[in-house]
Amino acid sequence: MDPGEVIIVAGVAQALGLIAQTLSQEGFPAIAVEDPGSLGARQHLRSWNLETPPIPVDVDGISVDNLRESGAPAVLLTPAHQFPTGVRCPLITTKRYADLGNAVLPQLVLAQLMESGEMQRQLRFLRGRHRRRRDAMVQAIGTHLPGAVVHDAAAGLHLMVTFDADFADTELAAGSLARGVKVQPLSWHHQRPSGPGLVLGYAASASTAIEDGIATLGDVLRGLVG
Repeated sequence: MDPGEVIIVAGVAQALGLIAQTLSQEGFPAIAVEDPGSLGARQHLRSWNLETPPIPVDVDGISVDNLRESGAPAVLLTPAHQFPTGVRCPLITTKRYADLGNAVLPQLVLAQLMESGEMQRQLRFLRGRHRRRRDAMVQAIGTHLPGAVVHDAAAGLHLMVTFDADFADTELAAGSLARGVKVQPLSWHHQRPSGPGLVLGYAASASTAIEDGIATLGDVLRGLVG
């Protein structure tokens, strides 16, 4: 790719807005999305009057066969660390981003951090901390949420868990929030019917707080399923 074709964007929301505008201007009525997939991305695309037909995600990412059958004229993909499942696509596609006029100063600061080695030192520190917090959450899930399945724990700063039980994950999330523990029900990120699940972030909490939070989830879950 010619470096002149690469344009820096201020963030995902800006990139999605620019892509949606371009597709709308070109007469595209819809852009297919992964299911489960980001609720925020879906809402952003719909705000530009684009439909978002859901395409199932499996262990290799989006289902190409289902995508082909859908006839969707465009698709939004996350080839690495898909949200919320954490899977990675084995096929990497070339992506173009469009934007105008981002500030130069943040780019210069980033370049200095990279050249000085400070960015690598900070990344090593953060990786170790997040790894410990992730492991603490996985262990707490095994203790307090027996039967919960953790999916692709190596991805991102969250865990996706699913349950083989009959209850509404929105009720579990609401009950936990009432006790001071904030989680996302997996059903928020599905367009098609799905079993109950949760998206659990661990980046902002110490290991002890993670243990207490998962224990609270276990108490609320037992109240739902008996």
